[in-house]
Amino acid sequence: MDNQGVFGALCGTLSAMDERLTAYSLAHHHGVFSWADAQRFCVTPKELAAWVANDEVLRIRRNAYILQEVWEGADTDDRQRLRVRSVIHSQPTWAASHQSAFVIHQLPLHEVDLRKFDVIAPVTRFREQAKVRRHPNKHLPPSVVVSDCAVMPLAWSIAQVALRDGHVPALVALDRALHEERVDLADLRTAGASLSQNVEEAKVIDRIVALSDAKCESVGETRTRVLLLDLGLAPRSQVVIHDHADHFVGRVDFLIDDRIVIEFDGAIKYEGDDRDQVLEQQEARERRLTALGYVVVRLDWLDLSNPAVVLAKILAARAVLNAAS
Repeated sequence: MDNQGVFGALCGTLSAMDERLTAYSLAHHHGVFSWADAQRFCVTPKELAAWVANDEVLRIRRNAYILQEVWEGADTDDRQRLRVRSVIHSQPTWAASHQSAFVIHQLPLHEVDLRKFDVIAPVTRFREQAKVRRHPNKHLPPSVVVSDCAVMPLAWSIAQVALRDGHVPALVALDRALHEERVDLADLRTAGASLSQNVEEAKVIDRIVALSDAKCESVGETRTRVLLLDLGLAPRSQVVIHDHADHFVGRVDFLIDDRIVIEFDGAIKYEGDDRDQVLEQQEARERRLTALGYVVVRLDWLDLSNPAVVLAKILAARAVLNAAS
């Protein structure tokens, strides 16, 4: 009897093994499993290949698998977490780092490459193979466990992204983490000091610390604030405005020049059954702000990619204020 025949005689039918592995994966690993897990239930390579071919199992890379039923029931964010979780689970000595750590920490992902996985591994130099970028674990703190997944501490992953991908991808994550009180700037400075290899890299960390704002609540708001600063403006975030009788009018995203309100309009706020109500409330608030002498400038994602357009809108708002004075 060949090896596969021995496996079959010991373990029983394919469906029985499938049920046991499925139950184990769901109960212990959020629907992901490795080849080592499959072997615990006497699964043969041929059987596993058949599950992949029949769309019962999704293969992410060598040794990393996700139950198809779990994948199909997941939204976009959950699928990213499943992908990273499956890769980390496939190698017990790995921990998610960089943007892969953002996925597990549930931080915003902006202008980062999600096609590749970044991990901390017991290697002596950086290596990249099969979409996995392995970084040496020397001089790094121990990984932490988040939702049963080994991952770099949050401050360190932000510093890693800042040094490799630039300040904006790191800043949108930092603002969210500060807003949710999940990170300390002192820890970020410590991580930056350890990871920076020269003065210029140290300046990158200093820049995101200086630019960070715990009041910003979304990627769009962070991007807007950075753009306004780059244009030489001094925006104040989440400013509460009252009327002359001290009645609450609204909390605006940003205020510049004391009278120009900057609002970032993301698409989400206009989705769903209450879209018309949201628009009506927005228009009513804008009328009240205008009556109080404010000028409202609305920006969207397309505007954020066109600094000249944003500057033109602000200059037009200034012209309105000057004409009214």
